[in-house]
Amino acid sequence: MNVLLVYPITPANFDIFGIQQGIASVSAVLKQDGHDTRLYAHYEYHEDELTAEVEAFRPDLVGFYVTYPQSGLAMRMAAHFHRVHGLPLVLGCVWPTTRGDEAIPRPDLIRIRPGDAEATHRKLV
Repeated sequence: MNVLLVYPITPANFDIFGIQQGIASVSAVLKQDGHDTRLYAHYEYHEDELTAEVEAFRPDLVGFYVTYPQSGLAMRMAAHFHRVHGLPLVLGCVWPTTRGDEAIPRPDLIRIRPGDAEATHRKLV
């Protein structure tokens, strides 16, 4: 299975960047189980780039790493992946774990991963 991992980076004015260990760990576990993963990271919404990622990688599932400052951007990206490409979506990290009430009503989500994602993602995929 091809799993596209999306990391909506916090806005540039937050002056924070770096790969998060959680998303790297999920990728490693999925690869260990024979799946292919790819990372898309950006702090702005670019519909043409999202479409290019889908066309180049052909993901079966899109997983998001979302903290609160990224939630609006993540939801725009998620809507694109679902609306335009019909892809199933999974949200993980701090925002969906602590503010799941904001994410749950979205019909395009198949799962919200609370807590540590390595084991739950392994079961889902």
